[in-house]
Amino acid sequence: MSTFRLGKVAAFKNLIGIDGLSGLDAKDGVHADWRRLPEALSSELGGLRLGYDQMYPLETGVGAAYWVWERRERKLSVELFVCGDAGGARKRLVEVATDTTTVESQMVPAREKVGELATEYKAHSGDDLLWVYRNVCVYIRNEANGPKVLPAARRIQSFLAGHTVPDLASHIPKVAGIALSPTVIRSGDTFEVRLRFPEHVDPARLTIDVRPGSWPPLEPIDQDGSTFTVKALKAGRAELEIIALNPISLLSAKAGVVIDILPAL
Repeated sequence: MSTFRLGKVAAFKNLIGIDGLSGLDAKDGVHADWRRLPEALSSELGGLRLGYDQMYPLETGVGAAYWVWERRERKLSVELFVCGDAGGARKRLVEVATDTTTVESQMVPAREKVGELATEYKAHSGDDLLWVYRNVCVYIRNEANGPKVLPAARRIQSFLAGHTVPDLASHIPKVAGIALSPTVIRSGDTFEVRLRFPEHVDPARLTIDVRPGSWPPLEPIDQDGSTFTVKALKAGRAELEIIALNPISLLSAKAGVVIDILPAL
């Protein structure tokens, strides 16, 4: 992260007081069937119709969903990030709020309390709200003459609170092991990455993937169930992120492997 971005992040975190927020070590969290959220919001959307929805892995340990309701020139969107703990959700809130080209974040503490900590744009127009509750970060926006977001935000927050479970960790998919074959890998080689899951986990019910996590690059080229074929493109220490996402709850294992790629012979 650049010095410019570090300063912006530090200033924003200080402004909203996120580092002093309690509950960071809480064991409870939200475990929900996110396919049901649109129905829970139907009474707050002022005649808008669901035009787009997507649920997907954002990165290892983080699932995401995106919905857009619209009608003629009116539009409302909800973006949601599901993490394995409160720390992940708070990190995501800071990332969203500071992902700008401006010197400082344009978001400030919200005037209305929603969740554990809520922010909105400085104009306080009622057209946007970004907040966290336990392991979930939510961003709702009136994008084009849609309704004010607060009623829908409160309904989403009620949905989150109503699907809070006491032991979140027991609902998060686990990766029991990651095996590489061959174990000595050189630049230009292809190799296999085999994922092993606990006996009680059915990998067929998960969204499974691998993604390059750092430079030098790795190139996934094939998948057979829980086994991936990957190509090493350059020598160096490379990181491969593992995606193991429950596509309904969006809870995801946070896993990865660091691989030392040797120069080609």
